[in-house]
Amino acid sequence: MVDGSTDVSVLSLDDFKSTLQHRLDDVDAMLRQLDDLGSGRLRLGTFQDATESVSSYDWIHSQYASRVQRLRDAIVAAQLATTEIIASYRTTEARNQADAADIAERLGGVTSLLGAVVGSAASAAIGGLSHVE
Repeated sequence: MVDGSTDVSVLSLDDFKSTLQHRLDDVDAMLRQLDDLGSGRLRLGTFQDATESVSSYDWIHSQYASRVQRLRDAIVAAQLATTEIIASYRTTEARNQADAADIAERLGGVTSLLGAVVGSAASAAIGGLSHVE
């Protein structure tokens, strides 16, 4: 925004949090599949090309599993941050509403007193005008 303020839509953040949960479910399914494929499961024999292929497969599997785990960690971090942001804004909104209600309640007595003072001053002024001829 031009004035430097920030507008936060808690509903949009809730939607984003839901999307993150779906992505986390996808990543968890991927990790389960990687566990099923597992490192060391490939049995090609003991000749040199077979052992090199198994070693290469295990290394690639390990790298892929590590990357998917990092993705999972990033999604969880984004979920935690989004949850805290939502809680913070909901707390701030509640606090602002409570502050507004509290201020209105406290000013209620002042407003009625001001009304009485203004009313009596107006009555005095009008009464003073009725004596002027």
